[in-house]
Amino acid sequence: MDTAEISKAKLVSLTQDAEKSWDDELQQLVETLPKEQGWSVSNLYLYQGFWCTALTLRPLISFQTHFQEFDSDVITATFPKCGTTWLKALTFSTLYRDRFANPLLTSTPHQLVRFLEQDVYVNNPCPDLDNICVYNKPRLFSTHVPYASLPTSIEDSRCKIVYLCRNPMDMFVSLWHFAEMLRDENKVLPTPSLDEAFDKSCRGIHAFGPFFDHVLGYWKATQENPDKILFLKYEDLKEDISSQLKQLAMFLGVPFTEDEEEGGVVEEIAKVCSFENLKELEVNKKGVDVIGIPHKDFFRKGKVGDWNNYLTPSMVERLEKLIQQKLENSGKYGGLLRVGNGDSFKLEKHMLRHSPIFMSENYSAMVAMIWIMKVKRIRNFVVHAHAHALSFRIPHVLIKFNVEISWDDELLQLLQTLPEEAWTSAPGSSLYLYQGFWCSAVGPKPVISFQTHFQAFDSNVFVTIFPKCGTTWLKALTLSTLVSDFGSAIHPLVLM
Repeated sequence: MDTAEISKAKLVSLTQDAEKSWDDELQQLVETLPKEQGWSVSNLYLYQGFWCTALTLRPLISFQTHFQEFDSDVITATFPKCGTTWLKALTFSTLYRDRFANPLLTSTPHQLVRFLEQDVYVNNPCPDLDNICVYNKPRLFSTHVPYASLPTSIEDSRCKIVYLCRNPMDMFVSLWHFAEMLRDENKVLPTPSLDEAFDKSCRGIHAFGPFFDHVLGYWKATQENPDKILFLKYEDLKEDISSQLKQLAMFLGVPFTEDEEEGGVVEEIAKVCSFENLKELEVNKKGVDVIGIPHKDFFRKGKVGDWNNYLTPSMVERLEKLIQQKLENSGKYGGLLRVGNGDSFKLEKHMLRHSPIFMSENYSAMVAMIWIMKVKRIRNFVVHAHAHALSFRIPHVLIKFNVEISWDDELLQLLQTLPEEAWTSAPGSSLYLYQGFWCSAVGPKPVISFQTHFQAFDSNVFVTIFPKCGTTWLKALTLSTLVSDFGSAIHPLVLM
């Protein structure tokens, strides 16, 4: 039996022992709580509005009851599988950068920044917090606990919280793979399929779920107290780690000096803490954490958009509707839609591909397409995207226009250098010879935007056709072939 098998057996044993060791008071509480079968090795109990594993219920209550905060404390907070390990490494390396010679080479991020409810309070209801931290001033901890269930001492103090959220589709795929790795080798517990796990996820039934309540709790708190809580996005970290690290350092009260920036300190922290580097470190390949999870299981892919390889069109549609229900219709959260390079504009609600909270620039093919058709740059266009086309990852866009185009000076200068031909006598019907092919008056600007800003996924599929050579037919054939399983839903071609 290898280390991974031993550790999984240990995790099962710890979970069973935890339930057996509950005192009468806790047992009475548990009997009043709704209960669900977890994804891997533990039952889930609905406690204070979120689902808690049997293994963490008692230490969680100890954390809530006995934690004594300092105003100088820093706490990293995440929903599971939303970049927890990465955030720990980044925060530790930024906060203590002048005190060490890279302890990440000899200790895992989870050993350097310990979980409160899943580590510190597991074996001791009143641990000596000063002696469990690598450094005491400031102390650095981590948690998955929703904001509303944190100890009141944290909420009332001046300690700082760094929260990291992630797109819910990538979160689910990562969580499902993690649960699969932790599942009991002897199959004592039932094994949920991807569909079953997805259904549980959409209903909020997973450790520390519901997911949207978790995210919105911290989002609301950071809006009310931005000096106390920093709200970061996984996709933003992947896209521009340097600026995000500078923001983190400023929030923590340890901004990078000019000499540090010029000396490459920011880039060095980003490199040392990168997913690729951490995954290959020997310390992260061996051993297990305090509750028996192999260190290597905390590292899988760390990519943005991996959900494309696992979720079916019906899953994507269901989750998009859930995002719309939870975030779009929640008032103050619904107006935060951020599309393409920071530009924001309103589209019909069913065009929403990602929630404002989870979206980052150039995130998907749809974002790139919206960027091409930017309303504020091309006037008198009516742009409409069919919701059901979202299952194909790329929206079908219909354009009705009266050609009146505003070209900026740079584009106007370019057009003046291009050969021009009139196609018809109608205004705005000129063609321009750009890069060896003729573009309509509408064409050059979105073509240039497409060439410049489009970010492709390996899983993308494109249909390419010369005009009037069967474009509509090929689109229908490709969509129906590629996405053949629409379940009980009406085929989108019937609806559109």
